[in-house]
Amino acid sequence: MDETDRPQRSLELLIILAALADEKIPLQTIAPKFSGRFNKGVDYVGDVKQFEKEFNDDLAVIAFAIKQYRLPFTLKLSVHSGSDKFSLYEPIRNALKKFDAGVHIKTAGTTWLEELIGLAEAGGDGLQIAREIYAYAIGHVDEFCAPYASVIDIDKARLPGAAAVNAWTSREFVFRSASRSD
Repeated sequence: MDETDRPQRSLELLIILAALADEKIPLQTIAPKFSGRFNKGVDYVGDVKQFEKEFNDDLAVIAFAIKQYRLPFTLKLSVHSGSDKFSLYEPIRNALKKFDAGVHIKTAGTTWLEELIGLAEAGGDGLQIAREIYAYAIGHVDEFCAPYASVIDIDKARLPGAAAVNAWTSREFVFRSASRSD
């Protein structure tokens, strides 16, 4: 539910949980969309107070749904999408204490990018593989980004072309990938 165009209201979350309970669908976590943006690789972009209100409201709904619809007492609210949420950790912690609830925090699936940097750093065939992956990805950037439009902001004009990346040394590839400034 987290990669939709607009956040779910608490009442909508309650209806979804009731429907899942009626259908006896096993449920351990639920990831509603919150206001703001959870872009990949950067801190939360949005009104932290609004997030805090939505998070608290959703925890209250989950607590009610667990009792009302006999959902698992281990059901957790999931903060999905994106990776860094440093500005949200304190409001999340406070809400979890208040509701004596658990949470599932998902991080971005960007670990493979670190592995790609490692290949480039190794040089030789590793660097060549990293260059080939980049060339393929840049050629399909619109296709690859489309499913994630609600959680990424990419200025394609700032992305180097495949020819430029193909000329990078191992050190340049690692530095430019790690700094994410070019």
